[in-house]
Amino acid sequence: PFMIWYAPMLPHQPHDPPDRLAQRYAYQAKSRREARYWAMCEWFDETCGALLDHLAKKGLAPKRPPAPRIGIIPCRLALSR
Repeated sequence: PFMIWYAPMLPHQPHDPPDRLAQRYAYQAKSRREARYWAMCEWFDETCGALLDHLAKKGLAPKRPPAPRIGIIPCRLALSR
């Protein structure tokens, strides 16, 4: 067993995504700030995928991805109240 501490600054400012991603959302978002946030979300998704790919290549990936647990129950409880 091992632990990975992956702590990107997302979604906290500064939102500084790669230009290739920021440009993708520049015309779809209502503001530059919103476009950069969306780009940061995609960049985060890419980096999570890269991490999982690396673990798989090393034979360390789980047989199936674990179910996400953080935030799901509190969100559902908050919405049901």
